[in-house]
Amino acid sequence: MSTAEKYSVRGGRRGRGGKGGGGGGGSSANGNGGSGSGGTVGDAEGSNTRTASWRASRLKPAVDEYGFVSKDSSTDLDVKLAAAIPSTNAIAAQGKNARYADSHNAELASIILSMRKLREGIVGSSRVDAFSSKAYMFMIRISILMKHPDSYHPAIQHLLYDIHPDVPLSASEKQEFAGYLMLHLASKMEAYNEAFMIKREFQVTDYRILQALDAMIQGNYWSFRATRRKVDLYKARLLEDADQRMRDHTLKCLGKSYFTVDVGYLESVTGTKWDGLKKECGVGWDMNSAGIITIRKQRRPEQKAAPPTPTVKVGYEL
Repeated sequence: MSTAEKYSVRGGRRGRGGKGGGGGGGSSANGNGGSGSGGTVGDAEGSNTRTASWRASRLKPAVDEYGFVSKDSSTDLDVKLAAAIPSTNAIAAQGKNARYADSHNAELASIILSMRKLREGIVGSSRVDAFSSKAYMFMIRISILMKHPDSYHPAIQHLLYDIHPDVPLSASEKQEFAGYLMLHLASKMEAYNEAFMIKREFQVTDYRILQALDAMIQGNYWSFRATRRKVDLYKARLLEDADQRMRDHTLKCLGKSYFTVDVGYLESVTGTKWDGLKKECGVGWDMNSAGIITIRKQRRPEQKAAPPTPTVKVGYEL
């Protein structure tokens, strides 16, 4: 059997369409080139017709640019993800932090999906080495910046409880990622007992993290805002989960304690501008031209009416 005939047999076994055209090419070596070429075109046309009818009969329309493959395929997952993400023109015009936190950003969604595949590959292969440790630390930091707890929470647990016993982290790295887990438990889940268990287990001594936890437990809004200004970007992103909760608590405390307050002080302890407080929090207080906000009006004590003065008649009796 000649080389051309071997390729003809392989091409015929692979199926129809462009790959099956190898059979026609092989027949041309025996002098049947015309029939081989015609068969290739006919197979391609038939394949296109069958594909079009198959797509038309599907319950869900296929995406022509990508197409769908077998069930549970990664390509199918990528297509569904791309179809679910809207245009990013409006998001691109926003600030950097808004783009980090927006889950509908196509580029960030693609990064999250890629990191998930990498984590699944590392876990599936039971790989525990320096590379897996560095990869997990990188993915945790990126996921925190993007505010994606479904990515960084299990990754931190896997790093501390599965990788760290075999590939020990340095003292600073252990403090860093155990602190991230503490802040997540306290800010996002309000699980303060679990957060202090992590502190005791990994001997976390970062005073900023401990100060933030104390502020959230005690409702100390001033200490919470002061701590947020001290911490780095990663810890600040984690503390944002408790931001609205502490802001509501601050407004309740001010409403019960003050008659008037300066607008600058109010913005500093709530972390929001005055216009934002009125729109987002529904604050109905009034502010005058001097920047003084009236929270509630003072009630003046009621003045008791003076007793009537007795009239004295002065005269002489006749």
